[in-house]
Amino acid sequence: MPGSMTKAVSYLEGRLPSLTDSYAVAITSYALAVANKNKFRRDILFKFASSGLNHWPMANHLFTLEATAYALLALVKVKDFESASPIVKWLTSNRSPSGGYASTQSTTLVYQALAEYWMNAQEKYDANSMDIDIKIAGRTETNSFRVNRENAMETRSANTKNINQQVNVTAEGTGEATVSIVSLYYKRPSSINTLNNCERFDITVVLEPVTLAEGANVYLLKIEILYKNTDTDAGMTIVDISHLTGYMPDLEDLNRLSRGRDKTIQMYQIDKSLSEKGSLIIYLDKVSHRQRDEIAFKIKQTMSVGVLQPAVISIYEYDEREYQKSYKTTHCFVI
Repeated sequence: MPGSMTKAVSYLEGRLPSLTDSYAVAITSYALAVANKNKFRRDILFKFASSGLNHWPMANHLFTLEATAYALLALVKVKDFESASPIVKWLTSNRSPSGGYASTQSTTLVYQALAEYWMNAQEKYDANSMDIDIKIAGRTETNSFRVNRENAMETRSANTKNINQQVNVTAEGTGEATVSIVSLYYKRPSSINTLNNCERFDITVVLEPVTLAEGANVYLLKIEILYKNTDTDAGMTIVDISHLTGYMPDLEDLNRLSRGRDKTIQMYQIDKSLSEKGSLIIYLDKVSHRQRDEIAFKIKQTMSVGVLQPAVISIYEYDEREYQKSYKTTHCFVI
C-alpha cells in the first residue's frame, strides 16, 4: 500500500503543471497537500483562481463550488489561513437561503471545507466575545445576539414583516460573523397563461374541482411527466411542488401513492425550510421516456385567502439542480 501511494503521489505531482482545468487542479492540489505538505504548489493552484483569489471558476456553478471547496481544503491542510479567509467569505456568500449549495455533493464538500477551516483556524479567528445588534427602521425593539466560542456555529434569526426598511447591523468585539438578509415576497403573475419551460421533462398539469359531501373546497391535482430522451428513462427524479396559498395536500392520498405493491412514488416529504407556505417534495425512482407517468392527489383548503398566490412545480433529476426549470400555475387557478 505505501508503495502504491508513493507512485500515485509521484504521478499527480508530475501531472499537476500540465493540468488546464480548475477542478482538476484544485482536487489534485488537495490530494498532494494531504499526502505531503511539501508537494503542495500554491503558485499552480492560484494560477486558476478568480481575479479576487477567492474562488475557482468553472462553466458550471456546481463545479465552481466543489473546486473552490477542494482548494480551501488544500489551503487549510498547509495552514495557509490568510489565503483561505477570502475563500470562506465567498463560499458563505454563495449559500442559499435554506443553507445548502444547490446539490447534495456540492453541499457536502463545501461544509466539509468550512468545518475544516473553522476547526483549524479557531485560535486565529476565535469569537471570544462579539455582540451583534440588528435594528430595523419602524421597530422599537433591537435584536441582540452574543457570539462566542460555545455558540459560534449556531444560526440565529430575526423576522420582520416590514418591507423596504433600512436595516442597521452593528458589531463589537473580536471574531468574524456572517449576516444574511433574505426577502420573501409574492408577485402577481404577468399573464394568466401557464408556462412550461422544462428542458428535460414534458409536464402537463391539471387542477380539477372535487365535490365532497362536507362541502369543503377540494381540488384534484394531476401531474403527468414524460422524460425527453429517446433512449433511456430518467433515474431518481424529484418533483418540488410549492403549496397553493391556503391549501395543503391530502396525506391519505400521498400515503396511498407511496405504499403498497402498486405505489407510484418512492416517498414524499413536506419541506418548510424556504418559506412558511412550504413545498411538497416527491421522489420518483424513475420517469419513463416512452409513456407519461401520472401523479394525482387531492389538495384541500385549510384557510380562506383573498388572493390565490401562484404555485410552482419544478422537476429535476437527483443532483442535477442546474437543469431545474419551473412550471408556474398562474391565478387562472384562483379558487
